[in-house]
Amino acid sequence: MSDYLRSNFFITASGMLNPALLHHALSVTTVDRLLFSTDYPFHRPTREDIATFLGHFASDTDREKFSSANAAALYGLGI
Repeated sequence: MSDYLRSNFFITASGMLNPALLHHALSVTTVDRLLFSTDYPFHRPTREDIATFLGHFASDTDREKFSSANAAALYGLGI
């Protein structure tokens, strides 16, 4: 079951830019399954909040995957 979930589901940030939640998500899946999102209007992260959160990723590649590349691939956008 866990392999099925890891290969068929994506996890979004839902505007909850909490490093502890990021590390937990990465303990059960890979950065390839994470998507940036906000839960506007309930969560309104500032540019600084987002930059700080992105700093918790291990590399620029991981930051790009999370912030845009994974969503582009999932939705077939040729960005």
